[in-house]
Amino acid sequence: MKKKKESKHIHKLKKVNLTRNPLKLPYWVLACQEPACSYYIAITLALGKMAKCWICSDPFLIDKVSIGHTKPHCNDCIKRKVKPDVMKLAEFVEDI
Repeated sequence: MKKKKESKHIHKLKKVNLTRNPLKLPYWVLACQEPACSYYIAITLALGKMAKCWICSDPFLIDKVSIGHTKPHCNDCIKRKVKPDVMKLAEFVEDI
């Protein structure tokens, strides 16, 4: 028998609910959205896995913050509430 040829790519994951019955608890998984890929992984097993960012398309490791988003993205693309000037000031104070 021939082995299945797997395409080697970094998965672009999206949170999907696989529950069909609305009376049951939802079963959330991350599904790859690449055209010829049928990769699914449970949310609980996805921590620390490599994925492709939805905003910048760079690879990143899934952490607790990014796993909460429907379309996970890296920490560099998260919109921060703290302004960059405040962050520069905080770094300056730490150096003193």
